[in-house]
Amino acid sequence: MLPGVRRWHIVVCMGKLLLVLLAVFAVFLVVSVLISALHFLFIVALVAVVVVGALRLTSGVRRRRVRR
Repeated sequence: MLPGVRRWHIVVCMGKLLLVLLAVFAVFLVVSVLISALHFLFIVALVAVVVVGALRLTSGVRRRRVRR
C-alpha cells in the first residue's frame, strides 16, 4: 500500500467515527428534550389537578352552607 492511500483511509475512518459520535449526541439531545417536555407537562397536569380539586372542594363547601 502507498503511504498516501493509508493516510487517506485513516482520514475517512476518522470522519465516519466523527459522524457516528455526532449522530449519538443528536439522539441523546432529542431524548433529553423529550424527557424535559414530558416532565414539564406532568408538572402542569399535576398543578391543574390540584387546582380543580381545590375548586371542587371549596365550591362543595359553599353549596352546603347556602342550602342550610
